[in-house]
Formats: sequence, structure tokens, C-alpha cells
Amino acid sequence: MFFSTHYAREILTLRFRNGEPWKKVFGPIFVYLNSISSDNEEILTLWTDAKEQMLIETENWPYDFPLSEDFILADQRGTVSGRLLVSDRYIDLLKSLLVFRQYGLWDCYTEIYTNGDLVYTIGSSNYQTDWFFAHVNRYTYKYVHKHLLPFRLFTLYALTDSSNYTLQLALASANDAELQIRINDQYADVPHFSTGSIGRDNMIARHGIHGLYRMYTVDIPSNFLASGTNVIFLKQSRGSSHWSGVMYDYIRLERPPSND
Repeated sequence: MFFSTHYAREILTLRFRNGEPWKKVFGPIFVYLNSISSDNEEILTLWTDAKEQMLIETENWPYDFPLSEDFILADQRGTVSGRLLVSDRYIDLLKSLLVFRQYGLWDCYTEIYTNGDLVYTIGSSNYQTDWFFAHVNRYTYKYVHKHLLPFRLFTLYALTDSSNYTLQLALASANDAELQIRINDQYADVPHFSTGSIGRDNMIARHGIHGLYRMYTVDIPSNFLASGTNVIFLKQSRGSSHWSGVMYDYIRLERPPSND
């Protein structure tokens, strides 16, 4: 497990070649075995004894017996003290009584949006109540279905001719996913942009705040847009498993710089 691919698979695996120097100190690793002396002794004393030994080892850390010059001794280390305050704004995020930290919340998309997929309208939707933090698959009893996130993002009254608008797309996590973007036509055969197959970190199901971070910059020529309402369709196109999905950090549309 010291060099495991469990967290994000091969993409973060350490690779060494061409005589590249690299070293890291693991340990010392302490293994403590205890026992009870008779069948009449309470078995939970093993647990109590192990906890007491843990406190002893904690007080002795860092150990002074390792001889490796790469092991940092106590008099070579610093200390940090203070208070760490964490505010979790997601506790009251959803419109139901579900708690954000309750396992399986990410899998409630189908139950929350029973009559259709999420549509987020810039200017009227509220990100605190009208947004779902993960783009996961809609499912029935036996079948997993890919779904769209339509964004009625903006109303344009004056297009900037011959210039690119820019969609900044930041993903906090992805697992066995492919995110496709279509502009004003959700049935276009070829998406305007696709990430391709991405992600193996599975942070959504693990209730992590992020996995392997990805950032995409998507150019949108002005001829793809119209004066008036425009819609950007985000589609997670891989529906082979309920583990498939992406988690968004932010989505931002940037207009061309003004000449004024």
C-alpha cells in the first residue's frame, strides 16, 4: 500500500526511470501484539491494553533510535499550535432533510429530480438550492441512464462578431466519465467539446471534496450563439455504471474583451 493506485489509479502512480534518484522514508512501523492469559479474562482488555500502548508510542514519537540520516529526529522538527475552524455551508444545501455527510446523498439525484433533469438559469436560479453538486447518472431499478444538465446560461442582446466566448470548466473529481458540451442543440451528433474518457478517483461515492483536479478552457465562436436566450448542454455520456460521474468546482462563461 505504500505505492498504491487505489486513490486515483495509474495516473498518479510513481514512475522512476533512466536512473532518476528518488527516496522516501517509510516508518518506523510499529506492530503491537498482546494476549490474554486465560479464558476467564475479559477479551476487551486486549483493546484497552492496545489503546494504552498507542498513547505510550504517541508520546515517544518521533523515535530516537532510527539510524537513517533521512529520518528527522525530534530536535530537528518544529511544532504547530492553534485552532482550526471549519465551516460547512453544504449542511443545509438540499431541499430535503438529507444531510450532506449522509452516505449515498450523491446517489439521490433521481429521487430529487423525478420529473426531468436539472435546469439552471443564470439570473434566476440560486446555486444554494437549485444546483446538484455531482453530475451522476439517472437510474431506474435495473438500468443506468446518462442525463443532461441544461444550462439556460445567459441572454445576449449584442453579440461580439468574429470573437470567441470562453467557457472555463473546472472539475473537482471524475470517475469513468466523459463530459460532452453542446451549444443550443442537445441532439447534435458531434459535441462542441468532449473531455474524452477521464477519471478513476471515485471521490463522489467516497464523499470526498475533490479527487484529481481538471481544468478545461473551451472556446465558443460567436456564430454558435444567438441574440437572446442561449443554452449550454452538459452531458455525462458514459452510463455503464452508477459509479460514473463528475463533480464540478465551477463553471464560468467569459465574454470577449470589450473595445470600450
